Amino acid sequence: MALMDLNCLLRGVPGLDGIVCQINQVECNMTNFLKNTFARFAKDEKGVTLVEYGIALILAVTVGTVALTNLGNNVIGEMDEAGALMN
Repeated sequence: MALMDLNCLLRGVPGLDGIVCQINQVECNMTNFLKNTFARFAKDEKGVTLVEYGIALILAVTVGTVALTNLGNNVIGEMDEAGALMN
């Protein structure tokens, strides 16, 4: 259940006004925390470098996998051909 739904359910219930205020405060604190965190990430240049390294790593792994797969298939083909000539 979302905080807003819980807030609406508890509003007007006798003795629970304090809980409604606490829920509003928690929601406000969480919103501010997320806004500040995203703003900090947007300003941080180190994150950009990390992303670039991640993309380069993924690209290298992909190219390596394709190259080794093709090499393996070529070796299998050559071995099959050599085996056929021996029979």
